[in-house]
Formats: sequence, structure tokens, C-alpha cells
Amino acid sequence: MINDEKKGDQVFNNYGAKSTAELILGYGFVLDEQDWEAGGRANPDDVYSIKLTRPPPDQEQTYSQFVGEVFGHFSADELTHYVRSATTTGQDHHRIPALLLAQLRVSVVSLDQDVQILQQRLQHPLSHASSSSPGTFAACFLHVMQDKISWQNELDCLDCLRALVEHKLGTTRAALLHRRGDGEWERVRASVRRMIEVYQQGQLQILEDTLTFIERCLDDTLEKAVDDGFQVPDEEEEEGY
Repeated sequence: MINDEKKGDQVFNNYGAKSTAELILGYGFVLDEQDWEAGGRANPDDVYSIKLTRPPPDQEQTYSQFVGEVFGHFSADELTHYVRSATTTGQDHHRIPALLLAQLRVSVVSLDQDVQILQQRLQHPLSHASSSSPGTFAACFLHVMQDKISWQNELDCLDCLRALVEHKLGTTRAALLHRRGDGEWERVRASVRRMIEVYQQGQLQILEDTLTFIERCLDDTLEKAVDDGFQVPDEEEEEGY
């Protein structure tokens, strides 16, 4: 307590910035759209977690072992990233975590010249990885991997992220539809159903907004690449990249 309150005074508890998941699990209630003064549709402190895994080894790719080595230096927490809804933040910058994009640039690398650039950039971080304190490798990695490797790699990176979010969006929508048609769902107490629905709608909004943002980034990046002389392969052009 900051102020000295007298016995009998009315005081109010401030829960602070809490996601819907925290409110449900910790306090047993949710806040709905009418609770947000800014007019947002969901809790501005809600996040959606995206977790990357170490790419499976590919015997046909000589650089597969190198990519595996890089990912082997990340902890589970450093491979878990959180995205928010654009409509709750009102900002686009930093929508996609920089470390997530940097890791995806490594994960999707495919051209020999890109592998060479990647090896040069990561030479110093990898050479000191074994003797570094926890978190140091990730910080050094991000420092040297904030910029694109090549236009092709950057487009592949964003396309991979788009596919990942599209998949998560599809499974979330399918789960909502399945639950609405499930007779067992109607047996759940109305108050509990509401909490779950508010949580899932918030997750759905984050995914929808994130997908829209990624698609815009992909279009902008493709435009910049073409202006820079990048030749779009016919098959990719037909698919809208």
C-alpha cells in the first residue's frame, strides 16, 4: 500500500497487466470487449505463443548439420516467441519478434551463397558459444542476424511464417466450430463456457491480425526485392509468391 488507509476506507485492487489466460487460471474471471476503454475487441495483454523446433536433419543437404548446430545453442525459452494483436496495440513496429525472424532466416536457408553468408555472420557467435553464459549466444546471434541474408531467403522466411500462422489459424477455427456442435460442450457451466470462448476469440484475433500483417510484409518485401533487381521465379509469381 502506498497510501496510509484508515480502517473502514474503501480500496480497490488493481490486478495489473494480465492476459486472459492469467485471469482465468489465477482469478477465475475474464474481461470482455466492453471492459476496454480504447475500444479494442480483446485484452491488450493477450499473447499467442509461437514455438520453433530444431529443423530435422536432411541427409541430402550438406548444410543441415550447420543449421542444427545453430539451433542447438538456443534454449527452449529462446525458441518460444509471443505475438500480439495489432488492434490492441495500435502499432505495427515490433509486431513480429526480431529473434523469431532471425531464427527463421537460418531455418529456411537453401542457396549455397546464402549458407556462406550465414556461416560468415555466425562465425564469431558460434566460436564463443560453448564458453558463453546463458542468453549470450542468442543476443550475439540476433545482433548479426537482424538484416536479411538475401531477397530469396527473406521471402522464404516470411512465406514460412505465413504458412505457420495460417496453419495455427485453421486449427483454432476448426476447434471453435467443433466445440459449438458438440453436445458435451452444452453441459459445461455457462460462466466457464464464456471464459473459454473469450480466451479463444482473443487468440483468434491475434492470429488473424498477425496473418494480415505478415501478408503485408511479404508484399512490401517482394516489391522492394523487384525494385532491387530480384527476379521472381515463374512458379512463385503464379502463387502470389
